[in-house]
Amino acid sequence: QVIIETFDDVFGPKLTQEIHTQMSGMSWKYGWVSDRTTANTQKYWHVHIANDYDSATDIIKEMWDHLTTKVLKKFDVQHFYRCYANAHTYGCHGQTHCDDGDFTMIYYPNRDWKPEWYGGTQVWNDEQTEIIHTSNYKPGRLFVFDAHLPHNQQEVSRLCQELRYVI
Repeated sequence: QVIIETFDDVFGPKLTQEIHTQMSGMSWKYGWVSDRTTANTQKYWHVHIANDYDSATDIIKEMWDHLTTKVLKKFDVQHFYRCYANAHTYGCHGQTHCDDGDFTMIYYPNRDWKPEWYGGTQVWNDEQTEIIHTSNYKPGRLFVFDAHLPHNQQEVSRLCQELRYVI
């Protein structure tokens, strides 16, 4: 059974605001790629956060503790082995790729995001011929799906003057 699930408002208002504040103040590095095996891979902004729980920041630990005791119980997720943030601007789209691990979990922290700016996540069939699900970028949303599913970041609208970032 394929897992594709969306959870809205996963953290309370206080933690949601703290996450947004920390994310908007991060020092981003440009040049990260989703697929290092392809020469024409689209580059984007990236910040490495942690390799595991012990190396995570306090706010990531608080997020993880909340998710594993409340939202993710049914998935029986015990730990994570990589946490990072990606960011895109208009004209910088996400390359379709698959992740390693069991699940991919994407959190949309930008509280000022407008629906008409797009920037969600698209999940494709295995042949990458059809989009089977789109999770719109909605502030406070957690999008969880099987890591083996091909996916990409939906392009950001030219109307958007903000950084589209996710954890």
